[in-house]
Amino acid sequence: PQFDFHTFLSNYVNSYSPHYFLLLMCVVPMSFILFRHPSIGKKNLTKYHFVLATLVVMSLLDSVDHQLDLFKGQYVFDVNIRKVICIFCYMIKPTVAMCVVYTIVPKDSKIRHFIWIPLAVNFIAYSFNFFPATSFFTITENNEWIQTGPIDGLVYFGFVSAGIYVLLLIAFSIYSFRSRNFCEGFSVLFSTAMVIIGYIVEAAKSIFNLGNNAMAVACLFYMLFLIIKFASFDPLTDLHNRQAFYVDIRDEKRINAIISIDTNGLKEINDKYGHIRGDEALKTISDKISHCVRKGSIAYRVGGDEFVVTCQGFSEEKVKAICECIRDNINNKTEFSVSIGYAMRGEEDSIRQMIVRADNMMYHNKAVIKEELEKNKTEEHSGMIPPKPIERTNIRKKKK
Repeated sequence: PQFDFHTFLSNYVNSYSPHYFLLLMCVVPMSFILFRHPSIGKKNLTKYHFVLATLVVMSLLDSVDHQLDLFKGQYVFDVNIRKVICIFCYMIKPTVAMCVVYTIVPKDSKIRHFIWIPLAVNFIAYSFNFFPATSFFTITENNEWIQTGPIDGLVYFGFVSAGIYVLLLIAFSIYSFRSRNFCEGFSVLFSTAMVIIGYIVEAAKSIFNLGNNAMAVACLFYMLFLIIKFASFDPLTDLHNRQAFYVDIRDEKRINAIISIDTNGLKEINDKYGHIRGDEALKTISDKISHCVRKGSIAYRVGGDEFVVTCQGFSEEKVKAICECIRDNINNKTEFSVSIGYAMRGEEDSIRQMIVRADNMMYHNKAVIKEELEKNKTEEHSGMIPPKPIERTNIRKKKK
């Protein structure tokens, strides 16, 4: 029979709209929200837009496959097109999952370096299906389109790679539970579970596109989750910001120690050498603080040159060890210096009282450092070791 493209297109639109209405309703506004979002880096923006575009492409291809299925193999081309679409869909779904996992897993995690391996294996395995001699499935004239070929084991690669990414998301959820971020961990775990349930119900009840919609909504949730996370970090130092500090200390009973840190002479550095040099000082100091904090402690930048570290369940010896580590790594190993104070929690102490005591110790430490500097003051000394002068090359003067 002659193929009626107009009828196919009409049926396609009528089928796509109800099945993917919610997906489009989520993806389109999210695309505009993410457009040049000030709190997200350029790389992350590109990654998020790629995920959104991939979800739309996946929905378009799935709808084409669904419509061609209605022809029941009446045309030669619909069988071949369905085969190509199926191969691409098997490749795309793990790609979306990989992008989500890559943004969820912490940057300092060693797992991050191996995340690409399942996706690469998946791509290589399914590439064989473009060759009929090795294809793990074919679409027969009777529309029995899942038929194993010579390398029938290839069919399992897609499920294995997707399963690996699901396990990674679950592992991240468990990590969040262990780090006492219960709400974050539960949210990630719930969304991951809904994706799994969606695909199981779709396969068992033949409900078209339930799994894909669940995957799309989960991806959008992950992006929103990460945007909220970005809003709690300082863009210069990558430490938690003041807003995150206020949220974390609200009715927080587990914090039993506060460390207060203040940069010495930052104003003089900004005045003499410029704010770019001052930003370099803050970045160096924050990196050293991050190096010294331990599991159960969180570092914040709460002001221009002020930092705070909260500790949960630490003994005074461990708190002193963190203070000494910060002081040694900054004051003795960089050209900058900081003043440090700490306070342990008493039986009836509030967070505010701990902060006041830690600040008082820090200001006392600052006064001692300033007095020592005054004794050995030079013309260039600003309360911090001055940066090395910039070597200027000889520039020939232009003749008038």
